[in-house]
Amino acid sequence: DALEENTNCEALYIQNFNEGMRDEQVLRLIKILQRPSCKIWNLNIGETYKVRAKTWRQFAQGLRDTKVTHMYASEHTISTELKDEIRSTIRDNRSKHSM
Repeated sequence: DALEENTNCEALYIQNFNEGMRDEQVLRLIKILQRPSCKIWNLNIGETYKVRAKTWRQFAQGLRDTKVTHMYASEHTISTELKDEIRSTIRDNRSKHSM
């Protein structure tokens, strides 16, 4: 709930949070990241082993509608193909920002 209210967080580090980041939480996170008021551009969501492949696919699709331009996620929980898709989306997201 607090993350939904927060408008000043730009980097989110939730690595190795197996019991706290499961399918429901990852799907809620992508909805938060898609909010226009969300300023998070940097995300570390590595070592979250209890998230299903289907959920990661939904997360990857949802990334297109976020400001996330830098992200770390564990290789062993996401397929190589999906990881490539995530990388491509993140690179595309970088064009949304002026540097």
